[in-house]
Amino acid sequence: MVSPHFSYDDNFIPQSSFGDDAWQTFANAHPEALTELDEMERIQGPNRDGFMAVDIRDLGDWGRRHPQAISQLIVHSYEASQLIADALMQETALGNLSWDSERSRLARSAGSCRFCVNSRWRFPEGCIYGLDVRAGTPAEALEETFQDVRRQLDLAQD
Repeated sequence: MVSPHFSYDDNFIPQSSFGDDAWQTFANAHPEALTELDEMERIQGPNRDGFMAVDIRDLGDWGRRHPQAISQLIVHSYEASQLIADALMQETALGNLSWDSERSRLARSAGSCRFCVNSRWRFPEGCIYGLDVRAGTPAEALEETFQDVRRQLDLAQD
């Protein structure tokens, strides 16, 4: 799951997102609606990837004046917070996430952490917690975890 950057709250407002071609189609089909959106300061972009965003909160009156334009905004709309919540619920249902009641937070999954060091990127300092040390295939990671537990049990019995 990839989330919008949490430092910018405007990433989490309900919005419609348009690539260049879709934006040109929308602009050509709805010039008056677009002018009003611009006057209402609802248009952002283009961002560095060329996408345009439209803040779609509270557009009731505008939507009644421009029903065809609002239908296009709906087609291109998303709510990042809801998408993240849905992904977390899906991961929970799949058993990939669980709740640690003792600490009142998500429980860490078994095996190596793949956030700081993974196949797509590596933080320059690596994992500051050392949780990336169990690299390799899942079977190898499972065997290493098993051996760690076994060593800890042996130490506890001594």
